Amino acid sequence: MKRILGIGSLIAFLHMAACAKKAPEAEAETETSGQPAENSEPKGADEAPAPNRTGPFEMEMLMSAAYGSDPGQLGTGGGDESTPEGPSSFAVGRNGELFVLDPVNSRVQVYADGAPTGTFPLPTDQIQDIALLPNGNLVLLDRHKARKLYAVNASGEPQGELAYDGKHLSSDYLTDTMRIGDDGVWLMAGRDRFVRVADAEFKPDPARPVSHGVPSRDGELMLGVSLAGVTVNVTVRPRTGVPRNRTTNIAFDNTVTGLYGVETDSAGNIYLFVDHLAPDEDPGAVRPRIVGKLVVLSPDLKPIRESELPVQQAPHSVLRAAVVTAGGDVYHFDAAEKQVGIRRYR
Repeated sequence: MKRILGIGSLIAFLHMAACAKKAPEAEAETETSGQPAENSEPKGADEAPAPNRTGPFEMEMLMSAAYGSDPGQLGTGGGDESTPEGPSSFAVGRNGELFVLDPVNSRVQVYADGAPTGTFPLPTDQIQDIALLPNGNLVLLDRHKARKLYAVNASGEPQGELAYDGKHLSSDYLTDTMRIGDDGVWLMAGRDRFVRVADAEFKPDPARPVSHGVPSRDGELMLGVSLAGVTVNVTVRPRTGVPRNRTTNIAFDNTVTGLYGVETDSAGNIYLFVDHLAPDEDPGAVRPRIVGKLVVLSPDLKPIRESELPVQQAPHSVLRAAVVTAGGDVYHFDAAEKQVGIRRYR
């Protein structure tokens, strides 16, 4: 199985520690001093502000598609044995339609109400990510050949393109993470920083401000996340102004093996998408059983909701496995061995 953080990947301060000893339960928020910040995801299907939701999630299967090249199917294969290809990303439209990136078939497959409703072609054969702009258009990322962003409408008609190399983003850095929030388009430009290359209308941002961490939906906060054994450490600080860190540690039932998504909603809640060893699994097992989990933190970094999630079984890499809308609906992309599914948690 393979997940790479596109929105993933995407984590600014990700590191793995060898310690498998269980940490304390989720710790309370602490205040620490930080370094001065440098000055200078999309609203989706539900435009209303995120409510203060608590309690169990309700899950709904929105679509499933077999692998193949027929209408409604998603391609897999190609590449080589070490880098198999397959559906790698998706976006959620304003009306709840699902746009699934299908690079093997050189298209975006569109679904609505559980059924395929059409396709549109990709602008290049190196598109690896797709996300929604606040105005309802889509952005496609070519990080290899053209090193450009392409904006299209919901029908796939071109709306503009942007070459993103420049200030704070070296032409020899292979960015694999695109973040789109209310303030514009951010690209990962190194291990611990993102650069805003375009505003919310897809106009180039000449200032190209930097976020030393995953930018929040409004671009005002920077999120740093790291792994240490069974613990995920979260740090939040303002991108500009007085540097004031807020931190917390979230403990899981066994060693955390991966963190493949950090998202925020319009209320400031933080969504962590984590894979960890099953509670009774031996960390030294050759083929350990993995459990997927979503944990939601309130703006003051208190855990308020959680849910188990499917673990990807397909061999190809998935750049964007989760989308959180402004209103707090969670869409999860599950690439299984024989089919792909998208579930909604709310």
